[in-house]
Amino acid sequence: MARMGASSGVIWSAANANARIEVLAAMEALNSAIERRTAEIDRIREEIKALQALKRSADDDRTRACLKEDIELLQQQYNRLEDARTKLEEGLAAAAARQPPAAQPNPEGPAMRTYTVRHGRSKHDFVQPVNLSFGHLMQLIDQHWVLLRATEYQVFYQDQDQPLIESSWTKLLRNMQDTAPLTLRAKTIGKPFSMYITKDELELRKIAETYLRVTLLDAMGSPCVQDELFPELQVGDDFTIEGATFSQRIKALVMQLTSSASAMAGVLDSKEASQRDFISPVLTLSLLLARVKGSHGTSLRLAVEYNVVGKRAWGPVDYVLLYHTLGVMVAEAKRYNPSEAWAQVYMQLSSLRDALLRSLTGQADKKRSHYEACELQHMPTYAVVATATDYRLLAYTPPGSGNDAALSASSPQTLPLSNPQTDPTPAIRSLVCKLAGIMCRQAEEIDRVMVSLGLRKKLGILPNILPGEDNDLQQQELDAARDHEDSENKGEEVA
Repeated sequence: MARMGASSGVIWSAANANARIEVLAAMEALNSAIERRTAEIDRIREEIKALQALKRSADDDRTRACLKEDIELLQQQYNRLEDARTKLEEGLAAAAARQPPAAQPNPEGPAMRTYTVRHGRSKHDFVQPVNLSFGHLMQLIDQHWVLLRATEYQVFYQDQDQPLIESSWTKLLRNMQDTAPLTLRAKTIGKPFSMYITKDELELRKIAETYLRVTLLDAMGSPCVQDELFPELQVGDDFTIEGATFSQRIKALVMQLTSSASAMAGVLDSKEASQRDFISPVLTLSLLLARVKGSHGTSLRLAVEYNVVGKRAWGPVDYVLLYHTLGVMVAEAKRYNPSEAWAQVYMQLSSLRDALLRSLTGQADKKRSHYEACELQHMPTYAVVATATDYRLLAYTPPGSGNDAALSASSPQTLPLSNPQTDPTPAIRSLVCKLAGIMCRQAEEIDRVMVSLGLRKKLGILPNILPGEDNDLQQQELDAARDHEDSENKGEEVA
């Protein structure tokens, strides 16, 4: 039976409703495609900006020429995506022209309103009472978006610049018609790791102090060198690792790395992915040594391209050392000098500790800071930044027991892979033993904390909001956050 709209005078029928549903479905598909293209365009734009910044600061012509080639390739891809987005927008306009008018709400039903919340490339409609409280709105957003449970974010009305708070939300609802739909934006306050690319000393100091509570850095904003914090794990040459002695393992690793360096001309100028071909074998042998030496077995493992989410930064990390379900060390491969990646690594350390605190407590309490949490008070966190031939090891020690927070680094660990006059074996052996030592100490510290918290039996099944692997929903959320960009952040290097 047909029904008259409450105010529009339009006669609504099943055919009219079905036609509207079909058109809306087509528009939604086109919108999703446009959002995906836009996200790709935004991502490539940021990559181009980052490469342009590196090119401006490059010291030699070879590096600048290589970066110029990368920028040109990205620009071509950018132009193709712009053309594709334009065609999709034309299709969306044509679909919108075919859209029948919307049905009026049922005056006899409860007073409900549709609250449309957008976050990055996704959106969701919440049908809730017209007087929905601001606290309940935030709870609904947290429940729907996995990422937003862990990150700090703000909610905006349409395109307004000022975020909503309890008082402004109440005023907004008071000025709205009873059942008028409401469109909102949820904007994360932080940004992806890849956007923390500054080398400015003042900015580095600001990041370290804000997110790690570290104030003591050297004149360049880099961690102070303290090699004594990275002792080598003591291992005899005859120590057996999965059927081979440690000496045999080191010899095989040296052979693999030197052969690859000889075969791959220009490895120092190659892509970041090629650097990983050299870094992965070093990390792998270090892990195998730590597993056997520390009796940790497969509970200790390396996760590749592991998604780490903190309150102010997130994204995939090249390698994360996991002990059971807990991330305890990050490792990042770089194409250039490792010291140029401090800003990114500072944020990865902070975010890894945010995730660790969530795992230990089983909840996302965004009001607690990792550097103030008693659960993590005595637990350091480590990072490795490396190219094919140069490694820097970092240790973050949180504040506690009267001591300030500290960031320390090893001296540069150089592997002479391309110099036939120098035997790389001692350097490679030392590096492997230092990395294995870090891994063993971190596993032992986690065991101690688990016992003190009474959680030892739950270690293998601790809840982790964003475990990082094989999770399509999580990847979608991370993609949305990574591609999300607001006009006030465009062109900025750090938050």
